[in-house]
Amino acid sequence: MPQKKSVARIGIAYALYMIIGEVAATLIMLFIQSVAPDLAKNANMQLLVGTLPSYLFAFPVVYLMVRNLPKLKPYPRKITVGWFFAVFTICMAGMFAGALLGQVLGKLLNLIPGVTAENAVSDLVMQVNPALIILTVVIIAPIIEEFLYRKLLLDRIGPISRQMAIILSGLMFGLFHANVYQFFYAFIIGMIFASIYLNTGKIQYTIFLHMMVNFMGSVVSLYVSQGNNQVVTVAYGLFYMALMITGIIMFILNCKAFMVQDIPGSLPKDIRSKTIFLAPGMFAFYVVTLLLLILSLLM
Repeated sequence: MPQKKSVARIGIAYALYMIIGEVAATLIMLFIQSVAPDLAKNANMQLLVGTLPSYLFAFPVVYLMVRNLPKLKPYPRKITVGWFFAVFTICMAGMFAGALLGQVLGKLLNLIPGVTAENAVSDLVMQVNPALIILTVVIIAPIIEEFLYRKLLLDRIGPISRQMAIILSGLMFGLFHANVYQFFYAFIIGMIFASIYLNTGKIQYTIFLHMMVNFMGSVVSLYVSQGNNQVVTVAYGLFYMALMITGIIMFILNCKAFMVQDIPGSLPKDIRSKTIFLAPGMFAFYVVTLLLLILSLLM
């Protein structure tokens, strides 16, 4: 079945993305440790080594492996500025709910002897230069990740089943983070981004949304947490609460707008889930990401 082969190839490509990124980062860090041990302990360097090798070495591999697979781009549609910011509030509400689930799971895992569930990304960001956070987390990461987990993925899975493609995009985006604290909120906002892309055909919308979410989660929250101004802390808390309440209301009122319909030629319902989620290549991606997650819990 051509569709199953395409999905298998996609799964293998994304598994290789994780492997190449991890191996490249490890080798680069080992080299830095051998020539400049103090530099290897620097949080700014750790952030750069932990992110850039995947984008520089692994992303081109994925692109070359999937670019010639059958694809169908969504029909481009514009959205209003008001709807864009409504979606942003929904993303913030989803991010809060997912982060809460991650915190609960992290605390439960820490009860297991030998397991240490830490929010390593959050701990690292707290020590990094804000300008570097903006460059890597707020600008570069959203661009690369939206092309990876929305455009490249959805253009090729969408023709098989747009509905299942949304779930797959969220699932792969969550597993990609290989961190229990990030999995749930990445899964939720990944599905929101996937729905927006399939409904509009414009990757720039999800890139900007991703940038705004990362800015709020990494830059603004960092500034507030490091400051000692109680007024600012309270004001931020009230603002965030207002965003979440607005997001919940917006989702309830507009949940139908996030739904997509499968296009003519999509696989029948009785085989599409198996074709998309159980392809051998997808299992390779699941295994690699879960192994990285387990290693993060045991190290």
